[in-house]
Amino acid sequence: MAGERGETTQLYDATLEAAWDKKGIQFATIRVERGTCVGTSEVTPSRRSHHGVELPCVLDPASDSAQIRIAGTLGMGGMGIVRLGIQTALEREVAVKTIREDADRDRADVLLLREAHITGALEHPNVVPIYTLGSDPEGRPVLVMKRIEGRSWADLLASAAPEARATEKYLREHLEILHQVARAVGFAHKKGILHRDIKPDNVMIGLFGEVYLVDWGIAVRSRDEGAAWLPLAAEVDTVEGTPGYMAPEMAAGIGSDIGERSDVYLLGATLHEVLTGAPPHAADTLLGALTSSFKSTPRIYPEAVPAPLAALCHRAMARFPGDRHESADAFRKALAELREHHVSMVLAHEAHERLERFLIAAAQGAEADDEVHALFAELRFGFQQALRAWRENLAAARGLRTALERMVEYCLDRGAVDAAATYLRELQPPAAEQKARVDAAVEQKSAEQAQLRKLEHDKNLSIGETDRRTFASLTGIAWGIACVFVGMLARGGKLSHAHLAFAALNLALVVAIAAVRLLRPDTIGATAANRRLTLLTMTAFSQQTVVWLLSMPLGMPTEATAAMHNLMGGVLWAIVAFTVDPSWLWLWLSHVMSLVTMLLAPPGYAFEILGAFGVLGTLMGNLGPRITRDALPSFLRE
Repeated sequence: MAGERGETTQLYDATLEAAWDKKGIQFATIRVERGTCVGTSEVTPSRRSHHGVELPCVLDPASDSAQIRIAGTLGMGGMGIVRLGIQTALEREVAVKTIREDADRDRADVLLLREAHITGALEHPNVVPIYTLGSDPEGRPVLVMKRIEGRSWADLLASAAPEARATEKYLREHLEILHQVARAVGFAHKKGILHRDIKPDNVMIGLFGEVYLVDWGIAVRSRDEGAAWLPLAAEVDTVEGTPGYMAPEMAAGIGSDIGERSDVYLLGATLHEVLTGAPPHAADTLLGALTSSFKSTPRIYPEAVPAPLAALCHRAMARFPGDRHESADAFRKALAELREHHVSMVLAHEAHERLERFLIAAAQGAEADDEVHALFAELRFGFQQALRAWRENLAAARGLRTALERMVEYCLDRGAVDAAATYLRELQPPAAEQKARVDAAVEQKSAEQAQLRKLEHDKNLSIGETDRRTFASLTGIAWGIACVFVGMLARGGKLSHAHLAFAALNLALVVAIAAVRLLRPDTIGATAANRRLTLLTMTAFSQQTVVWLLSMPLGMPTEATAAMHNLMGGVLWAIVAFTVDPSWLWLWLSHVMSLVTMLLAPPGYAFEILGAFGVLGTLMGNLGPRITRDALPSFLRE
């Protein structure tokens, strides 16, 4: 059965010449008539009659009463010539088709009468209306039909620039024409008629966009019923059609396989020309074209051709009829679906162009970073818009996935872990290996950020600042008052061991600082900076305690010990200011001023001076203008 892989399918396994031998076809008998390859079937018609009906003479140049008056030539085909005629009764322009003088006249008569009968039977918007069928004075058939003001689809395709074939306008226009042609073919199939010569040359486009499928001269019946005068496809034993477009079964003359799917092949071949600008089986020789048709090797389409359209071509032009669309209507519906999603395909195609440039830029590394991000943003948006317009656009989905996977790798290579994780979330499902790599990078970054947060926290002196300032102010004032009190007692002779009193005073501060550190671990002890400051302060006062204790057995006067206290305290507070908190420069400055004052003041007032400047330094450090690290000389900053 036609369209199935039956016994005749074995012919496809042979060479074309071997297939011809089995069918009894001789290559020498196949001749080309102006682009149409025809067989050698001999049918001699009656010129003056059509199915027993006498054809009226409608074209007689010598008669003033002729129905048709020739006014010019419109065009020529393989065997016929189409002239502009005036239908005298209605005074309207018509197209008049007759046989060329140089054509095989008997065969041409058959084909013209066949076309007249078929076209007359197919009343369809995409089939040219027939007005009448008559003869000339010599009895040759004359076909009078509607005049189509326009041009052939082939001329329209030839006028398009190659770079325009991927544009939305071009595809929208020509896919609409093909859709109309497929409608006409589907209608003919329902009437049991196969066209067998579908190609852009046989499609006329009117001035207002009308689409007509013409030249039904080699049409055949698909069913063993109806008009007996029309050949049955299964009985075809010749090679007929146009070499550049023919289906394999047509090139091999396998009539048993010629059917509706043969016309589907021709629709696919026409689509191929729309997409590429040339017939699928164009060759320098007739044998080369027929061999290409017979093999029907799947084509590799340019990247500019949308993948869904390429897939439609591949199926429609499958070598075996059973692998093609089951009918012209099925082909038309598939084409309609693609036309509906044409915008999505165009968006995906433009995004694919950017994808190629993006992949090249991504391979160049950091030097093309701006271009990489710009191209990625554009192509990502393009693919997303294509998928929004048509969710099943597999080409767009694959392109977007390729871009996202490459961008994930690009971001990982440059340490942009958050961006990589964001893009990975768009991949559903993500590649397991890539997901593992991103997860590891995210975990590592989280650990690093936690460590950085801990370091920042430990350096943050604002934590516990209120408690620290309050405690420092209270202890500083109490210490200063105690110093003045000790000085007054010592100078009045009421305190014999001033060294021990001062040592006890400093030791009391060490104990107080330690107690606050233990009692307020959430503030004073919450950060490394606070803990370091606390330790340095305790160290300073512990050292002062030692100084006062050692100075007594060494016989150092209290004035000298107080001066030593100031000197060592100034050094310690300077270290604290430059390593922990610059505000402690006030204490350093107070010790310097205290030391200078002791040197200038009368003897006996060292304790009072020490206490007064201690209070001043404490108040300025905690209540005075804040000294920041930026105020330090650059060589002293960390």
